[in-house]
This record gives sequence, structure tokens and C-alpha cells, in this order.
Amino acid sequence: MSIAALPAATTATETTTAEITFDTLGTPYLHVDIDGDRTGFKIDPHMLRLWQRTATAQAERILRRYAGYMITGSWATSENGRLSATVATAS
Repeated sequence: MSIAALPAATTATETTTAEITFDTLGTPYLHVDIDGDRTGFKIDPHMLRLWQRTATAQAERILRRYAGYMITGSWATSENGRLSATVATAS
């Protein structure tokens, strides 16, 4: 799915979740859940490595520029190894 296919931003007060998952070949995907609708697209592995090792503030700028979303909390690794964060849609 291309970035252009992401849903349009709504309000700055709407919050949802983002999760990075991997397919069977190890390709990373960013999934964003908005009001129960799940949207995902493939991300550059370099971007994933950058998110994993940078401070939240820098990751916010990257995610906002790359996908129109911004992180409102810290990235966290769940029990199954997935990265997740709370995000807010850009206004």
C-alpha cells in the first residue's frame, strides 16, 4: 500500500495505535489503527532501525513526515516482540 493510500488526517485530538510487524520474509510494515480500521504499509528497514534506536522526539518527527502521524508516547516492545506506540493523527 502506498503512503498516498493512507486515510486523511482528522483532528489532533483523535488517538489511535501504531504497530510495526514483520511478514514471513522479515519485511517491516507499519500498521495504524484508526477507529477500528487497520491500515498498513511497508516501511524501509533503515527507517525501522532508526526508530528503534532514536529518542522519541526524533521518531515523532520521522513518523510525522513519513506517514502523517505523530507519536504521543514512547515505543514499547510487547511480549511477542512487536513495537507499538500511541499516535495522534495530524490536524
